[in-house]
Amino acid sequence: MVATIRRTLTDPLYFLLGHFYGDAVIRWLEKKGGGGAAVRWVESIFARAAYPMVFLFPGALVCALAGSTGMRPLVFGILNVSGTISAVLLLRKFGDVFGGPVDSVLEFFNRNILWTTGITAMSVIIWLVLQRRQGGLELDAAGELEGEIRRDEQD
Repeated sequence: MVATIRRTLTDPLYFLLGHFYGDAVIRWLEKKGGGGAAVRWVESIFARAAYPMVFLFPGALVCALAGSTGMRPLVFGILNVSGTISAVLLLRKFGDVFGGPVDSVLEFFNRNILWTTGITAMSVIIWLVLQRRQGGLELDAAGELEGEIRRDEQD
């Protein structure tokens, strides 16, 4: 239940972004989301198979495409929720099958919690420093995002 709610929490927001901003939000995801050619590829498939994609691959881009192409909200909701429930049930079954090996890995981390936490923290710090040096950590304010979407919409 919690997994289903958690997975479907953001999807309606992306649907509404697509609904209100249309193609501009898709272009923004293409530029700022790092999608590039992948966004155009997903768009081309979405044009032919919108319903199965909302059911099978709910995520930011697919939900925004559903909104921008005018999919009815009720249809979107039914496909999105039923697809998410199916995915959660499939993941639970997958977890049952691979529970033993996963438990072994978790046991290792529990026995070595201090070392693994320290290594993880240092890895994140090193990654952040490297990203900062390369200029990859620029975060836009919400107002700037809306301004960019509106500018792209006007172009």
